[in-house]
Amino acid sequence: MQPFTLSPVCKDYLWGGTRMRDGWGLDAPPDCVAESWTLSAHPDGDCRALDGPCAGMTLSRIARAHPRTVSPH
Repeated sequence: MQPFTLSPVCKDYLWGGTRMRDGWGLDAPPDCVAESWTLSAHPDGDCRALDGPCAGMTLSRIARAHPRTVSPH
């Protein structure tokens, strides 16, 4: 499988701000970014592939479709 870019999932909580969004150049919808999940297959924040053969797919779906490629084993 070819490499692909993931879209980060940004979380906005009370302690967030604009520093991560502005400093990292995140294209984040919330004005207040507290966390950036840049490599996540968590149900509350599943990153999506932006390009490559899996463009548009969530990381959890890619892992299910290509277990030998994504698995650490």
